[in-house]
Amino acid sequence: MSNQSLFSRGLLCVFLLWTVSLAQAQDLAVDVARQYVQDNAATLGLTDADVRGMKLTDVYTSNHNGVTHVYLQQRHQGIGVHNGLINVNVRGTDVLSAGNRFVSNLSGKVASSSPGLPAVDAATAAAGHVGLAVTEPLSLRESIPGSEQAGRLSRGGFALEDIPVRLAYQQLENGDVRLAWDVGIYTLDAQHYWSIRVDASTGAVLAQQDLVVHDNWGAPETASAGGLFDSPMSVLLTAPAAERAPMLNPDSYLVYPLPDESPQHGSTTHTLVTNPANGAASPFAWHDTNGAVGAEFTVTRGNNVDAYADRDGNNVPDPGSRPDGGASLDFNFVIDLGQEPPMYIPGAVTNLFYWNNIIHDVTYQYGFDEASGNFQVNNYGKGGTGGDDVRAEAQDNDLGGANCNANFFTPADGSRPRMQMFTCANTTPERDGDLDNGVIVHEYGHGISNRLTGGPGNVSCLNNTEQMGEGWSDWYALMLTQQSIDTGPQARGIGTYLFGQAPN
Repeated sequence: MSNQSLFSRGLLCVFLLWTVSLAQAQDLAVDVARQYVQDNAATLGLTDADVRGMKLTDVYTSNHNGVTHVYLQQRHQGIGVHNGLINVNVRGTDVLSAGNRFVSNLSGKVASSSPGLPAVDAATAAAGHVGLAVTEPLSLRESIPGSEQAGRLSRGGFALEDIPVRLAYQQLENGDVRLAWDVGIYTLDAQHYWSIRVDASTGAVLAQQDLVVHDNWGAPETASAGGLFDSPMSVLLTAPAAERAPMLNPDSYLVYPLPDESPQHGSTTHTLVTNPANGAASPFAWHDTNGAVGAEFTVTRGNNVDAYADRDGNNVPDPGSRPDGGASLDFNFVIDLGQEPPMYIPGAVTNLFYWNNIIHDVTYQYGFDEASGNFQVNNYGKGGTGGDDVRAEAQDNDLGGANCNANFFTPADGSRPRMQMFTCANTTPERDGDLDNGVIVHEYGHGISNRLTGGPGNVSCLNNTEQMGEGWSDWYALMLTQQSIDTGPQARGIGTYLFGQAPN
């Protein structure tokens, strides 16, 4: 047997031993979490029935600090409570913290566990509630066995994807609990993903959430000296008017690189970076999907993100809008900022691809990895559910409108999120959000916080008016674009390039 074969077998044995050890540690953490809930039931305001019905939904360990995160969902007669979670954070046998969103005495508040309303009727009611017309017959396409009667309905002429349905208990503001159909509707324009709970007896809408987080950055503001400006800063931002720079390097990207926030921030405007992928986060670099040496794509697509333009707003890549770096993965597309955004799509998409990958690789090292629900096609056997790279859409839906906007849709682990970046007409030529790296990071931050807060399988915990997702996203943007000369007292602007404002 060759030395290489022995080495490969040795690595496999180490990986298997690590996997077994991790599984044992997680099993212990789950036992510790369950025991914690049982021992503290009275303090948590729970009955014995509340504790007996709970089900493990997610468990993963953050490798950088050894903390195992355990998520338990409250259930009654096999049906879960929407956002009815207890999360317990365990290291070794110690409970570090816990959060409780269980309904006290659930069984005493549930009137029925059998729906009187068919799922199709619930979906019709949900569509009407958000102003959507059913133009095609709704029918059950897939049925999943179980008490929750989960399944998928046809699109009805108003949904972008098949409509998921399942039974769930919804707690009302007055403390009452109703059996409901949980209906998911991704609208045709991809501007909304409605999660709507419809009373399974009456058809009344009990609650709704939009899983697409919109960041309408608003109109430019004016301020006193030292604050915002009411007109664009006069600064030379143009590059040579050529589509491709005459340089060839393997895995190279001509971008506004980390930590520059935009073309008007940092010490340079457009820089060629080479081999930027982090070996731990992206072990086969950015254009891989099969976990073997060699790129599967020579365009702006890979394991972590699929970047393209969608100027017609139909939620599919515009033809030829993924720039091709060739066999050497040479993405050196010059941007002339004196032209309108449609004239430099290859450069804009390259920058969007680069920054989505950068955020993936940086946050991976702080715990947003495969097991915790990050965004990857192939999870390389490291836990979690794959098949969910980010669909990053450049200059999206720009039908002469210029939206000064951006959004991010976060489904549960295993389903593909979508980032939509827009342009802004506050200047001539327009500014492209795909070059405002702070905005890109902010949007991606919504995906991180939604996947982490309720566990990879529950992304609906940050939809109330007091949720912290916007602040967290700003924090990510500020941290990833800070310069070495920045100090705490200095003010920082967000989205200033997009609006044509000065950096401060």
